[in-house]
Amino acid sequence: MMKKLIALTSLLLALPAAAAAAGPTLPVEIQSSQGIEFYNGGVGLGERGKMPQLYPLKIVLVTDKGLYLNDAEIVITRTGGGEVLRARADNGPWLIADVPPGSYSLKASLEGRTTAASVRVSAGQKKVVVLSWKTSEIDMGL
Repeated sequence: MMKKLIALTSLLLALPAAAAAAGPTLPVEIQSSQGIEFYNGGVGLGERGKMPQLYPLKIVLVTDKGLYLNDAEIVITRTGGGEVLRARADNGPWLIADVPPGSYSLKASLEGRTTAASVRVSAGQKKVVVLSWKTSEIDMGL
């Protein structure tokens, strides 16, 4: 009986360590587009607090007044190359993508308006790119 209790206690003590080694649990699903993993979310402070930047590139969608947006079509293209990711950010204002090191052009379209930026992602570094639209041009539903 004592051996079973010790074995069970050891197993229970090992579970939190195994879960931590597996990485954080995200409140959103990891998706894939053209072989690039990404996740999209960030609705509310609670969800944003549970969404660490696990991948090198984070795109934030906002208005010029700092209001978060979602439902934009995002296209990431390698500079001098082809498209590497196309996704709709329909779960929130953050899209975090596992792009390899390189230079990229980013385009995001929302309600017929497009905004763009360029970014260079280096190995071991994390980049945050803010894409914004004029508040007056977006139907905020307010």
